[in-house]
Amino acid sequence: HIITRVKADSSCKLPVQKILDLLTPTTVTSTSTASDNDDKNKVDPFTINLSLIFLTIGVPRCTLEELYSLLPNLLTLVSVHTNITNISTTSKKKQAFQIAHLVIRTIEGIIVQTKANKKSSSSMNDTISTNMQKARTLCQTNPYIGATMFDLCLDVLLFQTNSSTTSGTTSTSSSTNLPPPGLSTFANERLLSGSSTSSSSSWLVEYSTNG
Repeated sequence: HIITRVKADSSCKLPVQKILDLLTPTTVTSTSTASDNDDKNKVDPFTINLSLIFLTIGVPRCTLEELYSLLPNLLTLVSVHTNITNISTTSKKKQAFQIAHLVIRTIEGIIVQTKANKKSSSSMNDTISTNMQKARTLCQTNPYIGATMFDLCLDVLLFQTNSSTTSGTTSTSSSTNLPPPGLSTFANERLLSGSSTSSSSSWLVEYSTNG
């Protein structure tokens, strides 16, 4: 009932940072992965699933400053829950896919709102700059987070919502269940599992041209 009411009221703001704190460890070192954070992996599945539902609802409603503040913890969440050894079951794979879409939604929101507000790096406040630097540091110092984010961003750029390629008389469409050229089956499944890439053409162009 609460989820239905919250979904229906787009003006309802959710405490996304507090929810995210339930799922992420206090610190992530340059080498830590899911196996190094067993205390957080012991969060019961109900809490994880419910938290991810509310994060999925709440992230698109965040302001630009709030989105930047989410980035460091979202990247930490990537290191905790999306290790390939930690998604051996269907439920854990679904959680990992949800986290991937949360990251995509956050990046999308940052790009779209920055463009709409015409904010340049020189006009960013200290909070935004600090959180952006934290996110960069995590990607640069933690090989697992860096590799995972590179893989996810590359998959987003290769993804086609309506895959269709024609070569001579040969045509391959989405009905064949084949991923777009250059995209693995796993990556295609991950991106098709959520709605963050369903209407992303405008911000994807912005992302690919401006990084």
